[in-house]
Amino acid sequence: MAACAMGTWNPNSYKKYMADMTTAGFTEKEAIDSLPPGSVASDIVAGRASDGAIIAAVDSSEYAVNNAAVGKVITWDVDKVITSGLGKNKNVQDAFTKKKIDISAMDVPWENVQLSDTKKLATYVTAGHPKAVAFVTQIINEAETGTPDGVLSLVVLLDQLAKGGMSNEYGTTKPLGGVENITKGIAIYNEFYDNPYNVDPDGIKVVDATLIWSDGFGKKHDLSTIEMGGESVYDPTSKTFRTASEEDGYIQQTIPLEDGYSKLTLNTPEYAKAVLDYIQKTQNTPQNDETRLAAIFQEFSDRIAPSLNSKMWACTGKACVPAEEKEESGGGGGGGGGGGGGAPAPAGATENTLFIDTGAIKDANVLADDKLVGKSNEKITLTMGEYVIKVNKAGYQEESFVIQLAEYPITKTINLYKLPTKINAFLEGIGGIANLTNNHVFYVYCALKETLTGDSAWRALAKTPTPPITVMIERPNKYDIQYLRYLILGNTTAAKLLVDEGKVVL
Repeated sequence: MAACAMGTWNPNSYKKYMADMTTAGFTEKEAIDSLPPGSVASDIVAGRASDGAIIAAVDSSEYAVNNAAVGKVITWDVDKVITSGLGKNKNVQDAFTKKKIDISAMDVPWENVQLSDTKKLATYVTAGHPKAVAFVTQIINEAETGTPDGVLSLVVLLDQLAKGGMSNEYGTTKPLGGVENITKGIAIYNEFYDNPYNVDPDGIKVVDATLIWSDGFGKKHDLSTIEMGGESVYDPTSKTFRTASEEDGYIQQTIPLEDGYSKLTLNTPEYAKAVLDYIQKTQNTPQNDETRLAAIFQEFSDRIAPSLNSKMWACTGKACVPAEEKEESGGGGGGGGGGGGGAPAPAGATENTLFIDTGAIKDANVLADDKLVGKSNEKITLTMGEYVIKVNKAGYQEESFVIQLAEYPITKTINLYKLPTKINAFLEGIGGIANLTNNHVFYVYCALKETLTGDSAWRALAKTPTPPITVMIERPNKYDIQYLRYLILGNTTAAKLLVDEGKVVL
């Protein structure tokens, strides 16, 4: 509508004028368009205009009015701009872009962004929402202190952002909102994932003599189990590389045999598989379970020991056993003994028997090369040859080992270890998931670290959480802690996946 002849504009009459006009049925924009542009602009700059008037003035065709309104809007809290509906205004978007904030990507206040909504979470962080930036900055600052819980929180957050579409290029070749310490955050994240003991061992693959796994961004990490042209090998028991000698009894690249005509050469891919198997089993075993850990170590030692009839070693020379005559009955899991027993198979026989003794635990499944072939504590007939045997039962940790079924039957004793079943009791003890806090999770983490290291100082780091813990998780592991963190973040999908994969038992 055309501007009214108002004469000399009196700023003190502004509020009454706007009230009269809106009462008469005019919109705030129509009321503003009826005023002298210079007066409207000066009222906005001086802070006399209402929020509604400023919102209306953003769309004014008068440059001075529009410019003053946009200038005021960019001083508002970003969430206020979003709820006002101005996030889609081109002039407002351009103004916020100059502040390195992509307000066009935002449609709800930050407080309405759920951490489980990974796509929206990543969008708000990369778009530079100030509160999202402050949140990520705070998490990185906590991780920089080096506390285990701080590092774990950063890893979980970046994994969530990766699921939402954020690239690991942020912090290296691309900016990330206003998160100035993102480069340090990515460095801490990479350092965490460089250690195979920090990742899900089930996600580690063997390629030749190298262990390969991926972080949440899909970036590859690796560990070669052979170093310096075969001069040293990775020792998973000490997490270091060692140059071995015959005297220390440890695996080495080649071992000459006494007859002077034969030589054993390490089969490096098989060694990498043995290392991975050791990591997988120790990662799923509490460090205070000395019996179980000793059995895993003994299994690893037996598996890598130099031998004429082991596929871990390639043999050349007159002392070597032909492949068709090799028999490997050692290397069993869980502290069990290998061995045969009984009479050899009749000449020309193509089958023999396997007996898995699991003691008082009956009816465990026995799989040969991932095919169910029978139950524990009963004779199983198989065609002669080499097999990967797995023994499992619901509620117990699976055991696996390699056998060479040949002339003699094989009997193997296996100890199956019960999995912990205390997470539900732990949550019920604090009154349910709604009462779960980071302090509860950190308490569990410190308890776990105390069992892993034997250092009681870890427990002292944790303050007594509220509500208090009345039932502690039995034999907690890293997956229990991940599960609890996912619950706090609201990522029920990720939490359920840990249960479905058998890593967490409720």
